[in-house]
Amino acid sequence: MQKIRHFFLFGNKLLCSKGVYFPSDDSWFLQNVLNKESAVSNAHALEIGCGTGLQAITLAKRGFKVTASDIQKIALLNTNINAKISGVSIKTILSDVWQNIPNKKFEIICFNPPYVPSSADSLLKDINVDGGIKGREILDRFLLQLDEFLAKNGRAYFIQTQINDFKKTEEMLKKQKMKAEIIAKK
Repeated sequence: MQKIRHFFLFGNKLLCSKGVYFPSDDSWFLQNVLNKESAVSNAHALEIGCGTGLQAITLAKRGFKVTASDIQKIALLNTNINAKISGVSIKTILSDVWQNIPNKKFEIICFNPPYVPSSADSLLKDINVDGGIKGREILDRFLLQLDEFLAKNGRAYFIQTQINDFKKTEEMLKKQKMKAEIIAKK
């Protein structure tokens, strides 16, 4: 029997299926930042690694046309159910980071990547939290193609911890003629 946990967002009781990342402090930290965004006419937003759809739903409630992706089918189903409960429309795509994302530009892109460093011999990888050897494997894949999908004057929001080398993130973004700014710390 699958264990389903619940959380509340905008007064709605939403679901988190077994195997899907349950929104924790980092999720709510990002949600608080995104909840201050306002969409201009026809603005598109993308959430990579949508899990329960927390960020996608937040952006849809703020007026964005939202696409949400995840590597797990159960997460996409979870996002679709939560979007319906929340009364918003979200397009979902099965994708490993950028793999199946349509070739278009988004005004907002958000990602709470797996960032926990793992050992090289780790056999029990939890794709919800395992960020690779230095905790940057998924983040680096995200950053390498970010400029291909981010609209001019668009904004990308993502979680990064102190152990994941912020200077490297700055360097990667600078190579793409983007600037990095820490907008919130915890």
